[in-house]
Amino acid sequence: MFPNIGREGEDDTREWVIVHPYVLLYEVDETAKIVRILRLWHTSQNYSQSSSFGSG
Repeated sequence: MFPNIGREGEDDTREWVIVHPYVLLYEVDETAKIVRILRLWHTSQNYSQSSSFGSG
């Protein structure tokens, strides 16, 4: 319903603190009308958009 609820991230992504301390990294594809979940991480982990999901 509200795909742009999170703050702007790098490389046309969005970041949303869903429940502290968990942050959701996602991108919105307006053409396809979908939201892609790219990563979910705990803020105590080191964050790098280039790292793969689950590593940290």
